[in-house]
Amino acid sequence: MRNQLTKEQTIKAHHYILKTTQIIVSETLLQIKNIPQEELDLFGEINLLIEEMKEGYGANGQEKPYQMIKNGKEFYDISEREYELLSI
Repeated sequence: MRNQLTKEQTIKAHHYILKTTQIIVSETLLQIKNIPQEELDLFGEINLLIEEMKEGYGANGQEKPYQMIKNGKEFYDISEREYELLSI
């Protein structure tokens, strides 16, 4: 029992893990900006992952101009890319 974290300690641990992840993502996205597109295209899947990371991280400042209605009650803001994926 002594080795278990309290609820507050668990939440703080998650906070620090998320904060560290945020810093790593931010730094990695900055470094990737310096890689020529031709080199990134050598492994095409990285381009999709970069876009997903930017969207998730909010680094590209992308607006979410569309709204999606779920269950006739709930509204979600979605990006143009998300709209296109859902429209297929």
